[in-house]
Amino acid sequence: MRFRGAFHAHSSFSYDGRDSLERLAGELRRRGFQFLLLTEHDDKLTSESFARVVASADQLSGPEFLVIPGLEIRCWRRAREQWHIAALGVREWVPRGSISEVVTAIQAAGGLAIFLHPYKHSALLNPAELAIFDGIEVWNGKFDGFYAPRARTVRLFRALPRTGRPPFFYCGHDLHAIEGIAPLALEVESEALNVKSIIAHLRHGEFYLEVPGGRFSCQRGPDLWQSVYLHAMRAAYEGYRLGARLPLLGTALRKGRDTIRSVDPDDE
Repeated sequence: MRFRGAFHAHSSFSYDGRDSLERLAGELRRRGFQFLLLTEHDDKLTSESFARVVASADQLSGPEFLVIPGLEIRCWRRAREQWHIAALGVREWVPRGSISEVVTAIQAAGGLAIFLHPYKHSALLNPAELAIFDGIEVWNGKFDGFYAPRARTVRLFRALPRTGRPPFFYCGHDLHAIEGIAPLALEVESEALNVKSIIAHLRHGEFYLEVPGGRFSCQRGPDLWQSVYLHAMRAAYEGYRLGARLPLLGTALRKGRDTIRSVDPDDE
């Protein structure tokens, strides 16, 4: 069966999450998702409070929707260069440490280590140093928008070493409230909707990205024509952002945007 999942989300268990995990899961299910890859910030959590996250995820999971617990862990490569690493599918607390220590601890706990929003550092990164990760969040809905990733981050992904098992292409919502839910999904063909099966497919790169403009493999990323389309969407999005800063045009664009957002597809 084919299951659609939302990756990179924060509920009210995180210091900056606005909606309860129950509300977040319910809205995602209503919009056609079957699983949620939770990445609660570690800033104000402890091993005890993370145990409550895991218990809540278990309580909200059932035959039609699955909540997979996880963390977003802050690490530092050097002073003022902060990396965020998602620990997917872990059920135990993972403490902070060096980047290599955190990645090793996540994988030892049976989880997946995903490097989050790399665009912040992509101009300074050597692709070889990313080989320790299970995945790279090439497309982050909060930082990149919901229409296309940034070309520089895609180039970083294409430059990753292809020996062994390279990190896979991930797209994430970076969700802090239900208003941020977008048509960005990880699509898994699985015999069952459970944590073990979903994490196993993700670990082996057996999933696709379902995004505006198409569907592509997590191993190869977008093909030539999809890349052309995404570049065009990126250019249009940046043009919109530039226009929105202009006094008269910006007002008109914002009104048009608000009108579109006010239309609920379920009401049509």
